[in-house]
Amino acid sequence: MLDSRHKRSLSKVAEEWRDLESRIKACEQVQARVNIASINELRYAGRRIIAALSDIADNNEELFNANLRMAESYFHNAQHDLTDALIGYYNLQFRKMEDRFGAKALHEEELFRSLRATLDRAMPLVRESRRHMQGPRFDIYNDLIDIADELVVHYPQFKEMHLRLDRQRKATRTFNFWSMAFGLLGFVAGIVGIAVSIM
Repeated sequence: MLDSRHKRSLSKVAEEWRDLESRIKACEQVQARVNIASINELRYAGRRIIAALSDIADNNEELFNANLRMAESYFHNAQHDLTDALIGYYNLQFRKMEDRFGAKALHEEELFRSLRATLDRAMPLVRESRRHMQGPRFDIYNDLIDIADELVVHYPQFKEMHLRLDRQRKATRTFNFWSMAFGLLGFVAGIVGIAVSIM
């Protein structure tokens, strides 16, 4: 029988589910692909929630609580998968941008410097989280989740900065091409002029 204690537990699980779905969608929007690992963890959590509901029907309080604890464990795994994916994505994008635009040009961008500092704060935490299976790992991941959420919030500005730098790069390359072409034409015209004047 579903009592108020069960309802509170299920309400908490439902809230965690909605939060996780929202973060999965945000990650998908940033990366332009689905994070399969976190979706699988959400699926595993769903199985445990269904099992917990069945445990209520069977009046098995112990299994109900155990299944909800397992569901919450899968939620944690999914949060960690999302966080690792977002931090890894930004790290890769930053390296690509540094190769494409040059470190000097990027470090003139306030947004890049700010996001780079945020990412630099995250990388040692990711490594440190691997040293712990419990306790400190969850605290570290709470910090990493905050960092990943900060990166997601700034994604529209990050994307716009990338597009603007790309446009500037193309404009500079076009200008350099035409400058070189006109310089070459001037050089050829000068040679032709010299040849004509010698004749």
